[in-house]
Amino acid sequence: LALTFSPVELGEHYFEFPVKAAGGQGEVPDGLRRVVHAKALRPRLLFGTTTLDFKTKVVSSGMQSVASQLELSLQNADDYPLEWRIDDEPLKKMMGVLHIEPSQGVLQPEGEA
Repeated sequence: LALTFSPVELGEHYFEFPVKAAGGQGEVPDGLRRVVHAKALRPRLLFGTTTLDFKTKVVSSGMQSVASQLELSLQNADDYPLEWRIDDEPLKKMMGVLHIEPSQGVLQPEGEA
């Protein structure tokens, strides 16, 4: 059973989960009552894209491959300065293959990096 929350407006949402006992009639027993609470917040940090696609790279032995570089923009959608950091620890396992720079910074309100 999957319950998906796809808000279209900011705010809090409460409702009683609509479940009834099989073959039951009338009131739902208290043991089956569940209240769902979900909150839709405004994002503080916006990403310029959700996917960075480097496409296929051909690597031949004895030849050095040409590096590809993609840019990701970050935007502060908050009213206050926002400190951000990308966890680059997993990239250290692939030293020389993937590198991100800068991996941290501070964005002023409505600022972009």
